[in-house]
Amino acid sequence: YPDQPFQHQITGKSILFKGMRAAKMEQLARQFKQQHHQTYLEIDLSAIRHNIKAYKAQLKDSTQILCMVKASSYGSDAKTMGKFLEGMGINCLGVAFVDEGVELRKSGVDLPIFVMNCEESSYAQCIENRLEPAFFSVQQLNAFVVELIDRSLLSYPVHIKLETGMNRLGFEESELRSLINFVKGQPEIYIRSVYSHLAESDKVPSDFTRHQIERFTLLADQLENEFPQPFLRHLLNSSGIWNYPEAQFDMVRLGIGMYGVMEDPQLEPAIAWYSSVSQIKHVSAGESVGYNREFIAKEALRIAVVPVGYADGFRRSLSGGKGGVFIGGHWCPSVGNVCMDMIMVDIGQLDVKPGDQVEIIGQHQSMADFARRMHTIPYEVMTGFSPRVHRIFIEH
Repeated sequence: YPDQPFQHQITGKSILFKGMRAAKMEQLARQFKQQHHQTYLEIDLSAIRHNIKAYKAQLKDSTQILCMVKASSYGSDAKTMGKFLEGMGINCLGVAFVDEGVELRKSGVDLPIFVMNCEESSYAQCIENRLEPAFFSVQQLNAFVVELIDRSLLSYPVHIKLETGMNRLGFEESELRSLINFVKGQPEIYIRSVYSHLAESDKVPSDFTRHQIERFTLLADQLENEFPQPFLRHLLNSSGIWNYPEAQFDMVRLGIGMYGVMEDPQLEPAIAWYSSVSQIKHVSAGESVGYNREFIAKEALRIAVVPVGYADGFRRSLSGGKGGVFIGGHWCPSVGNVCMDMIMVDIGQLDVKPGDQVEIIGQHQSMADFARRMHTIPYEVMTGFSPRVHRIFIEH
């Protein structure tokens, strides 16, 4: 309605824009985004759908898919992604902690939710929200069973983490007999799945990964021989699905690969990060730019001020030209120190004006490129996006 702007009618909600690519839904979404912070993420659900289908093509029809949506689904938005993935027919969702699973339940997600780190203080919430915890010690299991007994519950699904070489969490082979005896004596629980983590699934070939696959098979077989009720096995993550499809077992765990950040031609990038120019400044030779006067201009230059900083995820290590952005398809390196809420970039002689779009991650600078400049990995970039950076979901 002309007298009631759209963004004033809906607050505190995620908005999904759907339409044909030709309708330029991205531009429409940008018009409707909240205006008090010009920096935003654009999450392309169509690309995510394409990527999931690409992974499915590597799997047998019988292989289930567990999608990891921990850390707010790698910085996108777990609640929106949870509903989207449920609609796609994904078999299960995975989170790191119980509170993440509770948020998914509150958003209306009804899928099984697997919790990798279920702390004892969260057992009650876990049970009340029908979450499925993973365990790596008999002591943990015992405390969980006590909670189930208090509630007179039987046959609650649990997941068992096996140690195969990562040396992080998991039951060692020497602990399996104690695990078996405990589970056999507790009708309150049953094993829904056993799983482990590969240490270097992105490397091919890898003798260590082959050893882990063999180790996992051996340990899972030992458990299977003791229990009449079958359970699922899962070992592969996103890169593992590409590189070791023969080890897909009954289920795979798809995480960051959904977002197409692995630089594979079969995948489409689903995350873009934009801002806009706040102001153009003319700097004379001898003048400084930014905190601590780290940059002194040797000659006159023009800079653009962009409202994104290390509080948003544009890390301070990208100061002094180590990082930058694209404006109008042209590379503009950072000048001086990255501030908490702003960066300054050299625009040379480009025709740039306030309000022009700034690409931080997108067509010209991929997630992987940006991560390399920060000397890190895409996982850390994505989970470092600040909550104050708006998320716009598009689907075409």
